[in-house]
Amino acid sequence: MIYEDGRQTRDFTFVRDVARANLFVMEKEEANYHVFNVGTGRATSVAAFARLLARLYGRPEIEPSLPGEFRPLDLRHLITDTTKLSALGFVPEYTLEQGLQEYVSWIATQRHPKEYFEEAMRYLKKIGVVRPVRNRQ
Repeated sequence: MIYEDGRQTRDFTFVRDVARANLFVMEKEEANYHVFNVGTGRATSVAAFARLLARLYGRPEIEPSLPGEFRPLDLRHLITDTTKLSALGFVPEYTLEQGLQEYVSWIATQRHPKEYFEEAMRYLKKIGVVRPVRNRQ
């Protein structure tokens, strides 16, 4: 399921790169008292992300579902400006596909992930984090 129309973009960053970036700046004296954005600096549409994930699961025929719902205050495009972190010499190691492959491998070790996702969706709707889209004319 994808909120909005799937053309919104994100800078998907693998968690190991985020952890590496945190350790990286902790070891750099010139990073003290500064704030850094961690990411790849690359935009990927949510629909493209979903299609890649389906392919990695061996299900490329699955098309993302667009139920006409949105999350209030969600940004249309969210791309990380990594200029400061890159200037210190940090480079992410994982591509989007590599990170997703690691995720697919990890999730396979978890028991019944579908149950968790369905329970999470019910809760998000209950507390109003996910809402139906109304006609915007």
